[in-house]
Amino acid sequence: MAFWKPGGKKPPTESSLPLSAEVDRDAAGEGGGRMAIFNRNETLALVTQRERLPIFKCRAAILYLVETRATTVLVGQTGCGKT
Repeated sequence: MAFWKPGGKKPPTESSLPLSAEVDRDAAGEGGGRMAIFNRNETLALVTQRERLPIFKCRAAILYLVETRATTVLVGQTGCGKT
């Protein structure tokens, strides 16, 4: 996607851009436009799910760094629990 330069041609709106996560909910058939989301731990309590994330082992150290530093950059694989 190109950057928009003020005074130049405006970029397309979000609604005109094809997004992989965008679902046409008005489409007939196709299951009513529902997205499939997989969570093997969905029957567990939320606290238990968080404890099973790979990054949970470092939780105390991360919280210490966030509290004591002006800026903290956290890098990890998708789904590891950075949020």
